Amino acid sequence: MDKKTKTILAVVIVAITVVGVSLFIVFQGQEEKEDESIVGTWQTADGTDTVIFYANGVFGGSYTGPNPVSYSGTYTIQGNTLTITYITPPPQNTLQLTFTISGDTLILYNPQTGVSMSYTKISSAIADDATPGFELIFAVCAIALVLFWKRKR
Repeated sequence: MDKKTKTILAVVIVAITVVGVSLFIVFQGQEEKEDESIVGTWQTADGTDTVIFYANGVFGGSYTGPNPVSYSGTYTIQGNTLTITYITPPPQNTLQLTFTISGDTLILYNPQTGVSMSYTKISSAIADDATPGFELIFAVCAIALVLFWKRKR
């Protein structure tokens, strides 16, 4: 390999490293933001109500207290207003709640009834939305680059 090719290869390696580190920092910030989102599994302190909010706008849950019931539907968020539309159990019903998230605590407030409910996040990871981590993609690219470099020698 001549000197010009080695110089170009070194510049490419540095550029890939800079881009990789930059993307890593960006994705780390998104993961931290996700922890403050409603997406995940939430449960009341007594364990009688568990609800899962998915990133695609669908939710589901179950209440195991008196008159147990499973429920599901869709949700939207605008500001601190959570609009949920129950699909099950029938009849379809839409409810607007205000919410706040502080750390692992979700407070839902129904302004029509004046009732607040407190939930604790018990899981952030939703298997349906899982994708390979950026670290894995970066490692595979680095290995491919090293193999390419070794082959050219």
